Amino acid sequence: MVPLGHHIRIRLADNRVIAPTPKQQRLITRIVLEQGRRDTLLCTSLAGTHLHLDALCSEARSSRLVQRITSSVKQRLTLPLGFTHYPHEPIRDHRHLCYSTRYIFTQHQHHGLPPEQTLDGTNLPDLLGMRFIGSYTLENLRKWLPQLRRSQLIEWLGVTDLHTAEGTVDDVVQAALAAAALCDLHRSSPRVITTRRAIVELVDNRLSTAELCELFAIRPRTLTWLRRRPVDHRLVHAIRLQVGTRAALRSRRHDWNNEIPA
Repeated sequence: MVPLGHHIRIRLADNRVIAPTPKQQRLITRIVLEQGRRDTLLCTSLAGTHLHLDALCSEARSSRLVQRITSSVKQRLTLPLGFTHYPHEPIRDHRHLCYSTRYIFTQHQHHGLPPEQTLDGTNLPDLLGMRFIGSYTLENLRKWLPQLRRSQLIEWLGVTDLHTAEGTVDDVVQAALAAAALCDLHRSSPRVITTRRAIVELVDNRLSTAELCELFAIRPRTLTWLRRRPVDHRLVHAIRLQVGTRAALRSRRHDWNNEIPA
């Protein structure tokens, strides 16, 4: 029987935590989403020492996908050692696919990881309108798991519902980086410029021109040019959702911290 696809697990050779910081987690998730597009990626989760993903492709293609991901991650994070992976597990049928999807999206619970890692270490934000680099995975899930409901995705994310919020300026900046799948705002790529414009839309009335210029490391006339650019309102909404969701997940961190032995 030809499998539907493959469940892939990747780890570093010495089994250390792959990405200790949210910035690194976001970078790895972005690499997986960029590389997985051609191989019908459904879901991914970075769970401490392991990276999980389901891709509906042949074993040969899944092996090439792993090679592309690990090569890019090693280079971008300048890791001193390489990756290894378990034998790819064939996804036998629809029931197995349902189980594997749930397993991947609940990895943070299995491993007792901070609640916020669902935002930077999975593609759940792309499925719920809080990030767009992996929005193609929503179409893949709709096709192969049509019974999967939005309420289930929200539950796996770790909140009871999605709400927008304003937050502090720092909250907005961090949420914007997450929504745009960026590590920083220092370069002048189209994605960075669009994200800067969205941030201006959200905090322009709270910061002076000098403070905004310092935030982006730009000159006042560049800020004037930025203010005249059109706003991506979809990104603005995604940022507000990120702010609200991160606040909700932070409120759960107290409970998570209490579970860690002193």
